[in-house]
Amino acid sequence: MANIVYFTMFVLSVLNIILLSIVVKQQRCFYPVTLFMLISVSCFGYVTMANASNVPVALLGNIMTYFGACFLPYCFLLCISELCQTPVKKWMSLLMFAYNAAVFYLVWITLDGVTLYYADMELIQRGGISMLVTQPGPLRILYEISVVFYAIAVVGVIIHAFRTNKNISYKNLWMLISLELITMVIYAYEKIFDHTVDWVC
Repeated sequence: MANIVYFTMFVLSVLNIILLSIVVKQQRCFYPVTLFMLISVSCFGYVTMANASNVPVALLGNIMTYFGACFLPYCFLLCISELCQTPVKKWMSLLMFAYNAAVFYLVWITLDGVTLYYADMELIQRGGISMLVTQPGPLRILYEISVVFYAIAVVGVIIHAFRTNKNISYKNLWMLISLELITMVIYAYEKIFDHTVDWVC
């Protein structure tokens, strides 16, 4: 089932990129297209991990998922800020990007056996798919910090937009709030309970 879910999400994300590019090709749509591109890379990473036959291949898939995991929240925040007409200052955007890049680099160097992000890892089979079981390293907490930061930042931007009564689409804002809350609930659930499919993808 996990394989079908991941592959379906990958195909849908690619189709969304194509449709979005066609529908709004005459408009500025950098962030939405970038979001779906990151989702596509992340979903392909899940497909790679699910079909991996050894740890190096699983690690490569894991790196692809983290490419999305590290930069999706960042891009989502910028997208929300633009929609809410609350632009993020350039120095702050660069600082957030640098932080995300640093976390991604920590994941990348696991290919060389560096144990700063993962102290240990093992490839197991469960439910007909491969799963990379990892033990957190000393710097794994940096990713958790970024997850909490972006969740708070997105909610903060949306609340600010409501309070300032700007000329924005409240229907879209409610939809984005719901999406953010659902993602947070799923992420918390997967951290607490055992699971096979990573539904955050």
